[in-house]
Amino acid sequence: FSKQQGSKVSSTMGKKGGGGRVRVKQMGPKGMGAPINPMAELNSIAPEDQIVFAPRPDSNVTHIWPMSATFTLNYKEGFSSIWPTYLDSTKTTRHGRRIAAADAVPEPTVQDISEALQTLGIKHAIQPFKGLPADTKSRWDNPGRVLIDMEEAAEKVGSVSGDGAGTGASGGFDVDAVPDMDGVLGGGSGGEGNAKKALIRAVAKIIPTLPSRAQRLEAKKKQKEEEENKDKERAAKMVAAKTGGGGAGGG
Repeated sequence: FSKQQGSKVSSTMGKKGGGGRVRVKQMGPKGMGAPINPMAELNSIAPEDQIVFAPRPDSNVTHIWPMSATFTLNYKEGFSSIWPTYLDSTKTTRHGRRIAAADAVPEPTVQDISEALQTLGIKHAIQPFKGLPADTKSRWDNPGRVLIDMEEAAEKVGSVSGDGAGTGASGGFDVDAVPDMDGVLGGGSGGEGNAKKALIRAVAKIIPTLPSRAQRLEAKKKQKEEEENKDKERAAKMVAAKTGGGGAGGG
């Protein structure tokens, strides 16, 4: 190692008393402000363009009919459930339909069932946010159930007269041809199951005559037609835009 080489290294590494070591000072970018917020862009979305999810409703919410029985109707003991699926003609027995499809009605709601029971004068409790485990789709599209006292219901339904809604030739409810699904789906058995299906058939017979149901179906039909018209207009505008753009490009 020659003296000339040593002086060259010394001049390269620096002359200050660092023993030949190089001191490096780390510096960040100039003018660095506050840390970047990755949610800033989301916060800048206009309120009308934001998607807001409604809070989950309480499934234990219960309404009593009549209201005068709110504090006296003990619906938590011995009452039987009627779900809309039980009398929905669009459902299968696997999903929970309890009566023949010919006796059922399409897409009945828990409100329809309640109004039919009111027509029969049967006290009941409505739980609009309950969901039938056997029919997961109805938990979102058509939730709710009605709780009734079958002893009182049997008396009221048995006394119904007039056109014999849901009755057979003998005047009694004809349920012989209906498969007994009560034992399979856990809704009772024997005479109690037959009485329940008789009530369900009576309710299904009344529902199509309800003015509120007719109004709801009419509003639903009108809304569907409006949506279809909007879709057609949107499709027509897209076709027109493509046609116009193609013509301009060709010219």
